[in-house]
Amino acid sequence: MTSIPKSNYFGCKYIRILLKCFIQVLYSAFISGATKGIGNEVARQLALHDFTVLIGARNTQHGEAAVEKLQLDGADAHFIQLDVNDESSIKSAAETISKQFGKVDVLINNAGIKYEFLSGTRPSMLSVDILKDTFLTNFFGVFAIIHNFLPLLKQSGTARIINVSSTLGSLTCLSNPENFFYGVNSLA
Repeated sequence: MTSIPKSNYFGCKYIRILLKCFIQVLYSAFISGATKGIGNEVARQLALHDFTVLIGARNTQHGEAAVEKLQLDGADAHFIQLDVNDESSIKSAAETISKQFGKVDVLINNAGIKYEFLSGTRPSMLSVDILKDTFLTNFFGVFAIIHNFLPLLKQSGTARIINVSSTLGSLTCLSNPENFFYGVNSLA
């Protein structure tokens, strides 16, 4: 491996700094459910890497508080009203982003619900309403967001979709007989 002579090293470093200042690519990330927990930390980390962070949240007060906290740390963060269970809210969020930002480079589906069950609760013991609520948010909500955000993602040359899941979304965990949820696909 050849080392760069000291004089060229500083010249290259100076050129990289100039390029970063004048040819800076601005990336945007939309994160559903980013007011707390994993979603909020992902937003914070992306902001540290100069992403424009779009915080999607159902609760306006919580969404604006999360954005304000990120902005205090110097982030380019914005609140976008979004209820993953309401397709008109999802369409409205996509329209707002289209008008204000024109594109989304990274779509992170983080919003979701998880009910707490007693150890040993079998899927057949759950009510249909609990299953409907879970699927409405965690499956159909994600699908609706992706469906409505595709035009925004297509405006990006580097679009990515990231779906955050629990261990129930892991085929490795579900196929491990030692896992609590092993056999969850047999609803008996």
